[in-house]
Amino acid sequence: MTEAEAARVMGTARMTPPWANRREIGPQTVENPFDRYEIESPSGDTYTVERYATWIWGQPECPFVRGEMQFVPLVFLERALVGWRWSYLESALGRPLTADERGYQFGGFCNAPPAGASDSAVPAEPGSE
Repeated sequence: MTEAEAARVMGTARMTPPWANRREIGPQTVENPFDRYEIESPSGDTYTVERYATWIWGQPECPFVRGEMQFVPLVFLERALVGWRWSYLESALGRPLTADERGYQFGGFCNAPPAGASDSAVPAEPGSE
């Protein structure tokens, strides 16, 4: 599968996060693919990683937990999809990924929303445009 075919399957949804009017928290809109970067394996292969936002949650007024985004990476080698998920990329690289490689750049997030916070969750549905 090519990068373009994968984008059609995953969708290129534009989402508005719960913190949309608070620039200091994170991006004002989230589009898929969210971003992409290259990473080299010990064997010399250069993988292209495209991160897709699959879940967005936030409580902009909370002083500790303001927002969280969950990503699923698609991994390409020579423009062909060779795998997905963080575990695949770690296996291909032969090492654990750093927080920067996974993309935890917004800071101050928790691992899961508190009970009853599902009204704030904005899922990205595969194939939505």
